[in-house]
Amino acid sequence: QLERAERRTRPSGAPVAVQAGAGRDEFLDLVQGLDAIVWEMDARTWRFLFVSRRAEDILGYPTGRWTDEPAFWQDVLLHPDDRDWAVNFCATATQEGRDHEFLYRARAADGRIVWLKDLVRVVTDEAGVASLLRGVMIDVTSEVESEQARTRVVDMIERVTDAFFALDRDWRFTYVNGEAERVLMRPRDKLLNRSVWDEFPEAVGSTFWHEYHRAINEGTTAFFTEYYPPLDTWFEVRAYPSADGLSVYFRDVSVQ
Repeated sequence: QLERAERRTRPSGAPVAVQAGAGRDEFLDLVQGLDAIVWEMDARTWRFLFVSRRAEDILGYPTGRWTDEPAFWQDVLLHPDDRDWAVNFCATATQEGRDHEFLYRARAADGRIVWLKDLVRVVTDEAGVASLLRGVMIDVTSEVESEQARTRVVDMIERVTDAFFALDRDWRFTYVNGEAERVLMRPRDKLLNRSVWDEFPEAVGSTFWHEYHRAINEGTTAFFTEYYPPLDTWFEVRAYPSADGLSVYFRDVSVQ
């Protein structure tokens, strides 16, 4: 009852938990110190009632704009390409009284694109109707861009005509492209996280073994041509060392 009464009378700039008075300073210190945007919104009008100061650091807009402009989230913050689906997704979940989380692009005040992971709690009244939305927006731009870069690299590797695999410092497969599956006649799921020397024991002590170890130990590129009897194939191999292990490009040159 106290919370319902304060919800009707509290100033628009503070959340219920702060207005209740218990541990007010400690609560505010906690909220304002988080490396995320803590917010509260009226579920009926979709107008922000509170937003933590971190919003200015992450997105550049004064917190007053969040609370003063009725459709700030929809019209200002959301990227145009994400606006329709994000609004519909949140509206549906809110109507159903269902907590939800989603990932979308926001437009920063300086024009930057910021990826936000938004975790939302739906607060309902006695009739089960959504009255408040409370959430935390987390800037995950670096993670998303890293994943996008990784995807681009994977796409590029899959498109190259050479076979390719990557090994970690313990000689375990961490990546195998489609051409390598074909040339080695082994599906990648049977190789990943397994030792190259366990899966291809005939290579132990061979030129492959010596050249791969030399590349890792000396930090130099290995380039060689060698026959591998179990596959009855001559391979031209280029192996590049890195801090993570070894990247190996190879192709069948038997016909040459």
